[in-house]
Amino acid sequence: MTRRIYIASALHHAKAAHLLACDLAVAGVEVVSTWHEKTDTVETEAGLPKTTQLAIAEQCLAEVDQASHLVWLHGDAEGRCGAAVEFGYALARGVHCICVDLTGSQQWAPSVFGTLGINMSRALCVALLTSSRVLA
Repeated sequence: MTRRIYIASALHHAKAAHLLACDLAVAGVEVVSTWHEKTDTVETEAGLPKTTQLAIAEQCLAEVDQASHLVWLHGDAEGRCGAAVEFGYALARGVHCICVDLTGSQQWAPSVFGTLGINMSRALCVALLTSSRVLA
């Protein structure tokens, strides 16, 4: 099975999402999310017409539809965060979902995503490292 990854996160975590997308691409994994390649900020996006905001949301959900896996980079002070909608939408559609903690409050599992340096919860690490179904 080819892995097609959608990376979900709050807009202010776009740099972390972009770095993960780059690392995944180098590893030969297809990333279907595109929001992290744009230069929008929370402020500029909030100033867009509602129809444009809706089109952005619809594009994100269409990209989730293409994914076999969703990785939610969840951080502190999420505020307005479409990633929660994308995560729930993916779960409802049977997409494999992984939630990664960016707050630094959890233990790091060094071998899971190589040198990214993303903090992950112990339960997630166990699931990723012991279950062939999680990343199948």
